[in-house]
Formats: sequence, structure tokens, C-alpha cells
Amino acid sequence: MLFYCRDGCHAGICCGQTWFNRASLDPPWHTPVSGQLVGALDPGFYKLIKYGTADDTKIKLIRDGYSHGLADLMLERYPETVRAAPGREIEVSPRLVNIMVANGESDLLIFEAKMNLKPA
Repeated sequence: MLFYCRDGCHAGICCGQTWFNRASLDPPWHTPVSGQLVGALDPGFYKLIKYGTADDTKIKLIRDGYSHGLADLMLERYPETVRAAPGREIEVSPRLVNIMVANGESDLLIFEAKMNLKPA
């Protein structure tokens, strides 16, 4: 059975609208909020599916371009280098790279950290 949004997108992937069976006589129209399915999924479960975590700080790091592996490493081993203010951007200390080098972390993760740090 195929599902479409009211704009005709297959499975609602491109626009996030409500899905319905095209053969249905009475599709459940509603207005979406922020491109998400309204009331269809628990917000924590949605984050877990989309990002692999429900931790808002880790999600912000991932959305800023950090890989899952580096975000995990930063939050588990170097939490003092990550500062998260509610509703604002995540600030990562430039000291992170020096600390990672001193601790013998992977060169690839160090390179990734260098590439993602915002210039001061």
C-alpha cells in the first residue's frame, strides 16, 4: 500500500505532510507544524529515529556538522570543552584539539574537530 501527502509526495518524505492511502475516500487533512507529523510520534522517539539520540546537546552538535562519534567523544570524555545554553548555539572550546592530541585520540577525529571549530 502506498501512502502520499496531500501534495502528492510519495510517503510525505519531501514535505512532512500527513500521509494517507490514495484510495481512501476521506483522507485526514490537517496543517503540519514545522514539517513534522502532528501528534503521530512522541517527540523523544522522533529525535531517536532521526538523530540516534534524544539528547538535545548531541543533536545540536550533529546539526552543526560534528559526526556521531565525535559528538559522543566530546560529551563523554571532554564535557568541559562543550558549553550549551538553552535555546542557543553550542560553544566548543578551541582547547578541545590540544586536549585530544595530548590524550592520543584518533588523527581523523582530531582533524574533524579542527575543521568544525569556529574561528575565534
